[in-house]
Amino acid sequence: MRTRFQEQLDLLKEELTVMGNHVRDAVVTAGESVSKHDKEEAKKVPEQITVVEEDRRRVDDICVRLLLLQQPVASDLRLIAASHKMVTEFARIASQASDIAEIVTLANLESGDLTDIAGRMADAVAKMLSEVLDAYRDRDAAAARHVVDSDDVIDDYFDDVKKGLLQMAQSPKVDGQYIIDLLMISKYLERMGDHTVNLAERVIYMLTGAYSNDGFGELN
Repeated sequence: MRTRFQEQLDLLKEELTVMGNHVRDAVVTAGESVSKHDKEEAKKVPEQITVVEEDRRRVDDICVRLLLLQQPVASDLRLIAASHKMVTEFARIASQASDIAEIVTLANLESGDLTDIAGRMADAVAKMLSEVLDAYRDRDAAAARHVVDSDDVIDDYFDDVKKGLLQMAQSPKVDGQYIIDLLMISKYLERMGDHTVNLAERVIYMLTGAYSNDGFGELN
């Protein structure tokens, strides 16, 4: 009985990791569409999101079956509960990647420092996602805490974009639509960073039974 249960737990970890990798891939594609202002690249994201939704259904099903049929306790219960919450965070990140891709397909982005910063934001989010997946796989609470701290990089990039857009808005030849589009893109990326922090918090909870902060951010 325990062997079958362990097999299901291993399957849960495997399927959640697959979902996380697919989400990261969507973030990378969306980020490249921004940095290259490439509408064709952006059009690849919806197909990637479809795969993520399929992943979500599989992981949800595994979690429900484990909770209803196995009645897990202690650390096993934390693993299942944390994994189920992580599914929601991954889905939110995927949705925001889709939102970015939609903006790129409709906008006329241009080369420039601010667009480059948005591209670097996407790279930083993808790196955080890779690290949180490694922490989940390796059961490494210290690595998960590092992901929490890494969000400062995303916030700094976001501040840089906002300051740059504010200066641009004061120009007599201001392109209002570009400002709105890039602000929305950078805001979505900033929120992705927050959701990735939530993922890391879930890993920490799974391993220790406690979160790394008292405020819980978007965890509730």
